Amino acid sequence: MTKKLTTNKILTTSIVAFAVLALMVPPNIAHATLVGDSVTITLLGADSGNNPQSPGVTAVVQDSAPEPEFVWDDADCALDDGASVDIEDSTITVSWGGFLGQSVICNSSGEIIDQPLNFTITSLDWVDFPNAVISNITVTDNPGSHPVTAKVLDDHSVEVTVAVELSQSGSVEYTLEKSVVQVEKSWTHTDYNWDPICDGYVNATGFCVESDMDNTEIGFRPANINTDDVLADPLPLDSNGNYTAFAQVHKNDKFSNTNPGAFYALTTVVTTSSVSSITVVEDYSDCTTGVDHMLNLHNDKKLDRSVKIAIANPSGNVTEITDELYDGINGSISPIDASSATVNIDREIDADSTIYVLVKFQDDLKGVDTGDGIFDDMCHNTETVTANIGGDELGGVVAEADLRITNQE
Repeated sequence: MTKKLTTNKILTTSIVAFAVLALMVPPNIAHATLVGDSVTITLLGADSGNNPQSPGVTAVVQDSAPEPEFVWDDADCALDDGASVDIEDSTITVSWGGFLGQSVICNSSGEIIDQPLNFTITSLDWVDFPNAVISNITVTDNPGSHPVTAKVLDDHSVEVTVAVELSQSGSVEYTLEKSVVQVEKSWTHTDYNWDPICDGYVNATGFCVESDMDNTEIGFRPANINTDDVLADPLPLDSNGNYTAFAQVHKNDKFSNTNPGAFYALTTVVTTSSVSSITVVEDYSDCTTGVDHMLNLHNDKKLDRSVKIAIANPSGNVTEITDELYDGINGSISPIDASSATVNIDREIDADSTIYVLVKFQDDLKGVDTGDGIFDDMCHNTETVTANIGGDELGGVVAEADLRITNQE
């Protein structure tokens, strides 16, 4: 069969999708923001006849805007008082009061409302991490020590309450905390090295000692992704952002092999919260069972041995857990077949750790007749990540990347 890349494929840019779950948290996660998000703010129990914006309003969060996102001008009281909600990067500030620092909240009949200000705020999404979920809300500024409550209603909604004192204006600031699962998909070389490292000399008995002259045992230490040559380099990218392997073609125009001869599809998972379990479902069917059938799992006699898994803790120290999962300890690597693999890690993983899931492939193109010596084709790999954070399932985080095999630019 002849293998040539069609026009619509060559223009396809490899997708590297990022989502919200923590291992080594990239700096941009720390700066995730609500500015630009469209939120709905509702003052529970308010009378809509008292103000056009009451009881609820949908507004876009503005960066340092002079006006808050929600304003309730209480025009039917003797004093022109009211309440407001201002949202910034990750904070919500409720303010109330008016004339001479006094506070009187009334309904549309001019009757004083003797109840707390109770707001629900929904559709809260970090614009640069839309899959992030709210994990907690805390009071971070309450100068008047007002009685307040705050609770998370769901992944993107909160409820806050302030017991307003009629004689006193004031404000309370709440801060939102988020859980973020970030997933990156890529294709890499195969020279990973998770092995423990000896900073001295390994003697004839296999112990790590000071030197070949000093037999004082110092022991092995874990490999560290920050200080040691642990990770493999990604495959080169073409001008469209696709990971590429070079196609070797014989003079008789038949495909010979790729350079490199084997490669990993790598999933890297990062989460801002501790995780009690995580599942990664790899779908490589487009590469292995599609019309073009470009690849095979590297170990076709024992498919599960084509998968490896490691965890780097918040300090960067790496522990490979492949054999543990193969043996069904704290998880599993199954089912696995020619089109997909499922990795389940059932153990506590600290926040600010990094999970690596690698699936090893080689080409399945030997002897393919290119017709004219030109080979250019591409396939697609997708994975879906689900994590359990604090008893809540954060799932459906998808990342994907293409692999192009070619002897063209």
